[in-house]
Amino acid sequence: MDVFDGAGSRALPIIGEGGPDEPDRASSYVMFLNWELARRDGPEVRIGIGMAEDTALMAKAGFKGSGNNEVVWNGIVVGRAAELCSFGNRTSTDRGFMVDIGVGMRLCDKYRGFLELNLERRCWHTDIVNVGMNDCYQRYCV
Repeated sequence: MDVFDGAGSRALPIIGEGGPDEPDRASSYVMFLNWELARRDGPEVRIGIGMAEDTALMAKAGFKGSGNNEVVWNGIVVGRAAELCSFGNRTSTDRGFMVDIGVGMRLCDKYRGFLELNLERRCWHTDIVNVGMNDCYQRYCV
């Protein structure tokens, strides 16, 4: 399924179609975590999720043969995504999921409709949750 307008666009996975590292699941896990922390009089956790697109360099780092090898991503896109993450939920007007303005502009109308333009941060933003996890939260935690 293609989420971008135009021919030859690279398709991105649609949020909610499976995979453990999806932003909707991360956001929903934090919702459950905050519920549990509130029961124990703990502090609220806020996260920001940033999405940007460009080229990046991937390198393996670590000692050869040690079994301790990590993948390191480098490039402007990494810095932009990190910046967007830092904007997520920073103020009362910021949402948790921030999308680079260029990526948001290329989304087809159906998916751009879920986003709101944030001119101050030069991005699109929204709040997202996993529908199934949100139903569970509403049933058992509210």
